[in-house]
Amino acid sequence: MNIDLKKKPELGQVWTPEDCAIRMATIILENCNCSNTCRILDPAVGPATFPKAFKKLSRTDSIKFSVYDTDERMCQYTECFGIQNNVNVDVYNEDFLLAKVSTKYDAIIMNPPYIRHEQIPTLKKEKYYDEIESAINEKLDRRSNLFILFLFKSMLQLASGGVMCAIVYDAIKHSKYGIKAMQILNKYLDLLCDIAVKAPFGDAMIDAQIMCWKKRNITCHDARPSIAELPKSSNYVALECLLNIVRGTALPYRKVFIANPTDKYYSDAKPIFMKQRDPNLLICEEFDRAYIEASLEVQDWLKDRMQYLELPSRKSFVKTITGEICFNYYLRNHPRHLLNTSNAPISDNYYVSTPVNNFPAEAAWLLLNSDLYLLPIMSCARNQGNGLLKLQSYEYRSAIVPDWRLLSAESIKKLVSTAHEVIKSPISYVDFRNKATVLAREVFHV
Repeated sequence: MNIDLKKKPELGQVWTPEDCAIRMATIILENCNCSNTCRILDPAVGPATFPKAFKKLSRTDSIKFSVYDTDERMCQYTECFGIQNNVNVDVYNEDFLLAKVSTKYDAIIMNPPYIRHEQIPTLKKEKYYDEIESAINEKLDRRSNLFILFLFKSMLQLASGGVMCAIVYDAIKHSKYGIKAMQILNKYLDLLCDIAVKAPFGDAMIDAQIMCWKKRNITCHDARPSIAELPKSSNYVALECLLNIVRGTALPYRKVFIANPTDKYYSDAKPIFMKQRDPNLLICEEFDRAYIEASLEVQDWLKDRMQYLELPSRKSFVKTITGEICFNYYLRNHPRHLLNTSNAPISDNYYVSTPVNNFPAEAAWLLLNSDLYLLPIMSCARNQGNGLLKLQSYEYRSAIVPDWRLLSAESIKKLVSTAHEVIKSPISYVDFRNKATVLAREVFHV
């Protein structure tokens, strides 16, 4: 089969490792009760990943596959595979989310496309949502990744008692849109298994979950309306419930506003935290100097600099943004929250925050650097390539994390005390994160 199988990121393609595919196929076979031919749907077949897995298990004789893919190459490849291996497979080169599918399937297996909501064309997105929302009588979060919509459309094609197994980004557990989707899915499906998989997608630096559900004998319109918010009894909340979050100080032109010792007004420049150069940095240090909150005289001088450098005229007064904690939203390695002990202005490379309700900043800082907080926050980030991740403001705000407002006064006191010890004594980033994680698990009893 001489077909180019190179991934197309614009189609949200990520290939499932063979071991994961075989594991998922085994789960389907163990939970699907079919007396005769088993009808299995794969709504995003890719390079015949799951038909191959069933073939390796020698269990394709009694299976009839229906598979979809928008990529013509994948359809051709899967057709060839079926013919050459005597596998009964119907291939549809179309968008499953818009396809008119009348069959109810005994089982569904998938690794759905991963496309962020802002990358889905608006008109197509509205068609997706209109069809699914009218069928389930629910409102879905418009910031949902495309894989969420595949879960719902597939659920609609699942027969009562049928099983659906999917490998999905673990954002389904940590993001606001993922938790809302799970609340709705759980009205119609019983979760049979939920298996964490560490970074299965190679260059996509993100963890995943293999999840399998069984469909209850219930129609979508019989189900009670869902609650979009987390239950009041939940111990988890969106990060924005715990922190007042803003973006840091924006300099119109860095080469104009960053001070140089040879500048005429260098003595008027003020410290600003711009960059964490030390890989083990835990608090805001190593300040640059910039012309912020400048006098009128310095502002006029800045305007002259813009003109000299032939830059478009911009305002020359920069209002500073500061807070007790900051977090770099462009990340490559060692994501961390820094404690701003000196209350210095923070650059717009960072999200700057202050805990709500006077929760101690030192305690918040320690918890935010534990795996209990960093992992759900980072699961919301997007891969920019070459190991670089970016976290949009709304993604950072909506990360679902443990609610530290529920902690006892004794636990908070212990967090603050430990934070002070860390600040005073040298410690590596790795050791600090481990220490923070151990203590966070202790105070939250997990």
